[in-house]
Order: sequence, then C-alpha cells, then structure tokens
Amino acid sequence: MRQPVFISPGLAEILGALTGDRGAFKETQRPPAVTTSYIPKAGLYVTKVCVGLDREWGHRLSNLVFQDCSHRGSVYWDKNEWRFEARSQELYKHLHQFYRPEWRARTWRISPLLFTFSVEIRRSFIRGYFDADGYPYFSKARNHVYIQVNSVNYHGLADGRRLLESLGFHPGLYRRYKARDVWELTIHRKFELIKFHNEIGFSISRKQSDLMKMLVRRWPHDFGSRNSEGRI
Repeated sequence: MRQPVFISPGLAEILGALTGDRGAFKETQRPPAVTTSYIPKAGLYVTKVCVGLDREWGHRLSNLVFQDCSHRGSVYWDKNEWRFEARSQELYKHLHQFYRPEWRARTWRISPLLFTFSVEIRRSFIRGYFDADGYPYFSKARNHVYIQVNSVNYHGLADGRRLLESLGFHPGLYRRYKARDVWELTIHRKFELIKFHNEIGFSISRKQSDLMKMLVRRWPHDFGSRNSEGRI
C-alpha cells in the first residue's frame, strides 16, 4: 500500500465511523444509460454508516464528506435505525487507502499508515470510532467512570489500543466474557478520562454530555464547573 497523498481530519473521522459501524463499503459495476461497444461500464461507489438513533451524527458525517468531496450523501431511516450513505467515487478512493471492502466485524484492522499522521488526524479517527462503537459508563459498584468500546475483533481493538497509546493514553484491553470472544477496550484513569473529553470527545452530543455528567458525579469538587467551551 503506497503512502496516500492526503487525508483530512474530517475524512479520518469518517474512516473511524466506518470502522466502528460499517453499513456498506463497496464498488459495483453498472451499465451506462446508453450502452455501446466503446463506452465502459460506470462504477458505483457506496459508503454507508449505521448511525442508530443519532440522526444528527449522520448529518455531521454528511457535512464532513461535503468539506472534502463536495458531496453530501443522504441520511435516511431504514427499518429501525438511521443510516448515512454517500455514493462518491472520491470518498471511496480516499477511504480505500486505509479500509478494505472485504473486512467484516471480526477482520477489520487499523491501517499502520494512520500511525504516521499528525495528532489531529489520529484524534479524529478515534473520535469517529468511539462515536460509532464507544460509550461512557458509570459503575455504581466501583464508583468510577469508564470510556469503553466492545468488539469481537481482538486484533482490531489491539490496533486501537496502540493508536490511543500514541496519543498519550494507557487503555486496558480485557476479555469481557469468559465463555464468549468479546473484548473490551477501556479508558479508566482520571486524567485520561478528562483528556479524552477535552482533546477528542464524542461528536454525538448525548454521549459527550453523559461523559461530562459522570465526571462531575464522580469528582464533584474537582469538576463542578466548566468553561464556555465545555472543557472541564
């Protein structure tokens, strides 16, 4: 795989979202409207992300695509969740440098190329991935806050751990269930929870708000106030 010419923070965030909640990532062939012997078949390039009930997140992804590819895509309801879909060759070609169409839940990886990019690019990828699959969690039993993501893909999460380590985090990677191959990547240190909130954050407002409330609940004397930018 050759070094890509360009990836923006916005495209890196979309790549993270695709890694976490892929709906489709494919290139198919379709005949042109007028078929002749000298006109080749036109490609159809589809990128889909399942955005659950977070319609506004879908619109954010649409805006990010527009910034770099001048194509907004669409956000639509499909059975029981919202989906973001873009039919853009430019977007597909950008993401294809890092993400393979044949990857599935158990086989996706984080491209080694991402480790060579700037801190901003790496943070953007993590934001997109945690928007898709991550969540803040408050354990009443332990009276502690966690930021977690679960997956059946151990090697993919191990890549995620290394990427977080490159940003100054020290996450744990644990087997979630004894009898099932489900793994958990966890940020749990107080300083790193705050660092995640301030430097990466969830772009999904309800998740970011929940994280802030949990931090205030756990350490009310330290985090009882925040500035105008929402930093704590």
